[in-house]
Amino acid sequence: MPSKVRSLREIYERTERCQFGLMLEPEGFEDAAKSSEWCKAIDEEMAALERNQTWELVELPSNKEALGLKWVYKTKFRLDGSVQKLKARIVVKGYLQCEGIDFPETFTPVARFDTIRTVLALAAQIGWKGYEVKEKEEKVYRLKKALYGLKKAPQDCLLYVVHTRPDIMFAMSVLSRFTEYPSKIHMGAAKRILRYLKGTSDHGLWFTKTNNFSLFDFSDSDWADSIDDRSSTSGFVFKLGSSTVCWSSKKQHTMALSSSEAEYVALTTAACQAIWLRRILCDLYQKQTDPMIIYCGNQSTIVTAKNPVQHSRTKHIEIRHHFIRDQVANGNIQMVHVSTQNQLADIFTKPLPLEIFSWCCQGLGITRFDLMGRVEDKIKLLVSF
Repeated sequence: MPSKVRSLREIYERTERCQFGLMLEPEGFEDAAKSSEWCKAIDEEMAALERNQTWELVELPSNKEALGLKWVYKTKFRLDGSVQKLKARIVVKGYLQCEGIDFPETFTPVARFDTIRTVLALAAQIGWKGYEVKEKEEKVYRLKKALYGLKKAPQDCLLYVVHTRPDIMFAMSVLSRFTEYPSKIHMGAAKRILRYLKGTSDHGLWFTKTNNFSLFDFSDSDWADSIDDRSSTSGFVFKLGSSTVCWSSKKQHTMALSSSEAEYVALTTAACQAIWLRRILCDLYQKQTDPMIIYCGNQSTIVTAKNPVQHSRTKHIEIRHHFIRDQVANGNIQMVHVSTQNQLADIFTKPLPLEIFSWCCQGLGITRFDLMGRVEDKIKLLVSF
């Protein structure tokens, strides 16, 4: 006969067994069909797809082959380790598709993180109220035309941490050059970045209100730092008031013959991003009427950007890199010299000593969450210099 009274030990033992049973994710549909909980998750997925009219039943064309499907199961946990939700996803075996036959290109329409950070900076400055919208799975628009697993679905796993931690941008940029043939040295460097992130997990970007709410940029470049091909690295960071909204660290594709030429190439990259950001602000009814300031640490580069006359030292530079000249001549961009000690973009072009690295992190607005109110004055000094 069943026991009417159970001890606490019996209750906890049975609860742990149930939790452990849910943690074991099914290997196939046959295993999932044996569990009522997983069957419920499957029914929710199918109902979502039917409501979205994801597919329709048609005759298979004679010259086409149908793609197979498979179920993917995942258990989501709460912070305390208990089971929060069971999720079942039906995916297409997209690896069976052939490029040029089944699809022309791989593309995913998503919002740029630069746009998101710009909106966050405006919200902090103007006082816009932010809301977190949680939609049910049947309202995900991407599933209207394509299921997970297709070639048109996201093709790469993004490193989202780089979009909120610009202090590791340069290190990630260098490591990404060796993704095809990594060695133990590169794995060790990647682990070092992970250890750094673990030790600074309570750090993040801070968006705050300031009196000088204008868009400006720091642009910098090293010269021939790559020991493989002696190419240079371009780096820039855009500030909207005291908020950091955009940054980059990329290897240049052209060989620079001098440090001034390397920074000139970096200026063109920053100018293209500047024009785009100004258009974003205009769409958000925050038009920037004054010329946008770009801080550069090389006097020769600034003179070259302001002088439209070709001479022996610049005649070999590709035409597309002279885009910065056109923007300066039209009054869209103003070049201003900045000393090496105040060059915020240094963090995106080269390894730095600890003291300078910490200063750059403060200038970027990266700080501990419990100290956000204490570094405001330091950031304002950087914005107003």
